[in-house]
Amino acid sequence: MEVNGNDGQWDSLSLAFERATAPGELVRASIGRQDRNGVTDSELHLAAYGRSGEWNASASVQSSPDPVFLPEWSYQLQVDRAIGGNRRAGAGYRRLQFNDSSLYLWSTHMTLYRGDNELGVEYRFGRNAALDHDIRVLQLRAVTFRDRNQLGVYLAHGDYLFDALGIPGGAGRGWSATLAFARTLTQSTTVRLEVGAGAEEDSFRQQTIAISLQYRP
Repeated sequence: MEVNGNDGQWDSLSLAFERATAPGELVRASIGRQDRNGVTDSELHLAAYGRSGEWNASASVQSSPDPVFLPEWSYQLQVDRAIGGNRRAGAGYRRLQFNDSSLYLWSTHMTLYRGDNELGVEYRFGRNAALDHDIRVLQLRAVTFRDRNQLGVYLAHGDYLFDALGIPGGAGRGWSATLAFARTLTQSTTVRLEVGAGAEEDSFRQQTIAISLQYRP
């Protein structure tokens, strides 16, 4: 990790609990800690997902007590609808409140399903009120499923796409790329590995690796 020419290490750890209340409906809670160069913030995240006919909807909230770099609080709302047998389209809104800044993000997205493959595109636009600049990000997603394996490629490009991380002094145009692999080990256990990289002009560069284990009793 490199921020404004200074190397650093960021680590995060989280534990999540989720429960399916009905087909297509889910509630989820997670607690986590993030460490950035020896400074630690904690967070609580709650989310709910629901379905009604052709519509899907989700809502989530996040809170951090006395944060240094994480948002004090944030929330996100999303809704999408089937438009044909193999496509879904929707929109969303996200608000993040940091100690000294606010972010407002709108999004619109579409997903195409073809057999065991999934292709998605999303455009996010908004504003960083404190730094007085617009945020515009295009995201692409391609996911394929084979037996017990899942492989995904996630790409993003645009202006100030790392603002949601609370990066100080963002430079503007940036990009990110992530490769994710998941394997279902048993009916209730899945392991997932992600590797990625990204940059925002000369002010921010990152290389990431994430490993997660999901267990559903």
